Amino acid sequence: MALNDKKVSKPKKVARKSRDLNKDSDYKLELANSIAKNSKKVVNTYAHIENSVVYFFRWISSIIDKFMFNAKFSKYTSLLLAIVLYIAVSTEGKSTGLLANSSGLELDNIPVQVIVNTDAYEVSGLPETVTAMIIGDASDVQLVKSQTSYKVTADLSGLTEGTHQVKLSPVDFSNRLSISLNPSNVVVTIRKKTTEKFKLTSEYVNVNKMDKIYALETAPVLSTTEVLVKASQDTIDQIAYVKALIDVTGVKQNFETTAPIVAYNQQGQMLDVDIFPETVTASVSVTTPMKEVPIKVKPIGELPNGMAIESINLDHSTVQVYAPNSVLSTLDEIVVELDATKITKNSNWTYSLTLPSGVNSFSITKVNIDVKIAESMSRTVDGVVVRYKNNAAGYKLNLVDSRDAMLSVTVTGTEKNIKNITADDINLYIDLADITPGTNQDLPIVIEGKVGLVNYAIADGRTSLAVSVVE
Repeated sequence: MALNDKKVSKPKKVARKSRDLNKDSDYKLELANSIAKNSKKVVNTYAHIENSVVYFFRWISSIIDKFMFNAKFSKYTSLLLAIVLYIAVSTEGKSTGLLANSSGLELDNIPVQVIVNTDAYEVSGLPETVTAMIIGDASDVQLVKSQTSYKVTADLSGLTEGTHQVKLSPVDFSNRLSISLNPSNVVVTIRKKTTEKFKLTSEYVNVNKMDKIYALETAPVLSTTEVLVKASQDTIDQIAYVKALIDVTGVKQNFETTAPIVAYNQQGQMLDVDIFPETVTASVSVTTPMKEVPIKVKPIGELPNGMAIESINLDHSTVQVYAPNSVLSTLDEIVVELDATKITKNSNWTYSLTLPSGVNSFSITKVNIDVKIAESMSRTVDGVVVRYKNNAAGYKLNLVDSRDAMLSVTVTGTEKNIKNITADDINLYIDLADITPGTNQDLPIVIEGKVGLVNYAIADGRTSLAVSVVE
């Protein structure tokens, strides 16, 4: 029985051992899963920390960009950097005993030179000048004050078409100096140039610097009437006209000159473009067109106290008028308006001659007027014939009242001026220049008298006549 008992108990021990191995395997699997899960958490934690650090530095970088490259804050940034540099230099000076030799200087309007192939490319967005804050040894700073060769460059070599941010670099400054530029970085646009042909016109400049008795021909003779303009397509599209600028300062006779050529936009602003040729030869004719015309005095208003003008005498009865021929052809007299309401006695007046539109100058600028007055009176002149003028259309005219063919005219003035006036000295007419056919039309009467300083009026007070116009 003992032997049988031993044989039966051995399998139980093996089964127990097998269960222990299975339990150990499950434990190891659970441990591996736990380690994997914790490893993933660690990786995620590190990734989150890494993203946070990257985001933080990007945020800091955007703030720096905003203050460094924004035009609104650039001056403050430059000032802050200059202060920092100055403190650094001052601190070093204290430690080395050189503080007394440190100095600062601000330079304005330093020209910016661009390094680029200007024959092929057009650059926009680049400032003409910049400001520099300079800090360094007093002797070096003093040397900068005395020199004039320093400049700032923008090196665009190697850049292609498009928009670029470019760093500006100071040139010809001592390397012992600390220099802060404002602006220090700029955004420029590079465009490729193209060429187009334009018609050339001309314009006279400094016309106010030539004697007004001279006149210029409106169309000078140019050695060429077409030019080539080279610029970016955007700039060429802005060109409104291209002109040769002819300087006429002090000219008195025909002349030939070399005139620069410029291009303008629609607002009259000069454009920065390449023009071929850059200049043109212009031949200009200078003339002295002049015409001598009488000076007529026209009294305005009535004299007070029942008086009238008996005579008017001038120290100059004619004047030489200088103007273009087109103006002279329409000018027959120069009228001086005399305010009659202020004349109470025999008197002498001085009047300035007013230049009519288009007239350059007169041979005289003032005229003296001697006025004599006397008592005013009136008389009636009968039998003045009514006539017609400017009947270019050949209309037939019939007076509605045939008795209006002859009218009486009242003349008013001094006895000396009116006593000898007859019907032949008075011209009554109806102007038909703008007339249209029709019956019973009231047309104004025009009265002209050969004797001056006399007022003329229809005796019955009418100013028009009833007329029928037939084609």
